[in-house]
Amino acid sequence: MNYTRDDLAVITLGSVLVLEEKKKWELLERYDAPSDLFTEDFSAFLIRNGKKDVYNSIGEAFTEEYLSALLSDYERKGIVAVPYTSALYPSPLRDYEAKPLVLYCMGKVELLQEPTFCIVGSRKTLPNILKVTEQIAWDLSEHFAIVTGAAEGGDYAATVGSIERGKTVCVFPCGLDFAVKKRVHERVRERGLLVSPFPPSVSTRTYFYHIRNRIMAGMSRGVLVVSAGKKSGTLITAHCALEYGKPVYAFPYTIGTASGEGANALLKKGAYPTENVLDILPDFGINFERTPDPSLTDEEKLVLDCIREGEEVHVAQIGRLTNLDASALFAVLSALELKNRIVKSGGNKFRPV
Repeated sequence: MNYTRDDLAVITLGSVLVLEEKKKWELLERYDAPSDLFTEDFSAFLIRNGKKDVYNSIGEAFTEEYLSALLSDYERKGIVAVPYTSALYPSPLRDYEAKPLVLYCMGKVELLQEPTFCIVGSRKTLPNILKVTEQIAWDLSEHFAIVTGAAEGGDYAATVGSIERGKTVCVFPCGLDFAVKKRVHERVRERGLLVSPFPPSVSTRTYFYHIRNRIMAGMSRGVLVVSAGKKSGTLITAHCALEYGKPVYAFPYTIGTASGEGANALLKKGAYPTENVLDILPDFGINFERTPDPSLTDEEKLVLDCIREGEEVHVAQIGRLTNLDASALFAVLSALELKNRIVKSGGNKFRPV
């Protein structure tokens, strides 16, 4: 990774843990260019100011020895630091006052320059919604890198759905030293991109989730909420997107579904009701046509068409409509589930994906 002198100054300042982000921006505003932090004028400024423990730590950081050790540590861990001065920094984030000084990355850093779309959902996402989320993430990932969080539930489904195309960007509310704890995140590191706005050694704090969610909204062209309870943290991402003037989409839920109360509330506020990728892509001038799956047998196509017509169909009704005997029908249903074309929704009922 080739860094300019301005890049190195921002990376160095970002690594200083004794100073909060707001104060770091105030320091940068004192100078014409970030690289001025390496000058004697900056050293004199630090000496003149109080809080010796804080300013001594900053002064010690702006040495060639410290910088060399810092970059070596990042390289050893496989971390690429992308400061706001870098050409790799996501252009949608540059316009926001709350942008992070540095994005710490593992994986395909070039995904930061791809058009991105955010998919988020709560941990308590219904099984049939998880399957639909995987499918819509797969479809969207043909045109966007998919930005999501690192939690179970909706975020996990968005990751699984997009990772095979190598188009997943997972954003963490902690430093990357604490990020890769699950196999799915190892796969994202190998095929996609892990991102954090916090230095590698910083562990999760409660308010970091809000920062993380704001960044996901800021770097994406739109946000899809696949599930959200009444007080779900997922809603923060959606509200930030609305604040930024970006389109927000949400799955509609039936009355009384706790994991969908927040999504329904967004729909009342102007979010776009969404069932599949056809409700999203036209807004971005993209035509979508799902190619027929040649791997489906005639019996599988027959059963799938039956389920699609009824939205949610009981197995007994499928049997009557298709004239398949019980053993043949259950074999077909199992095959369609494995091919991610249908999902069991409880009570021997099936829904299309």
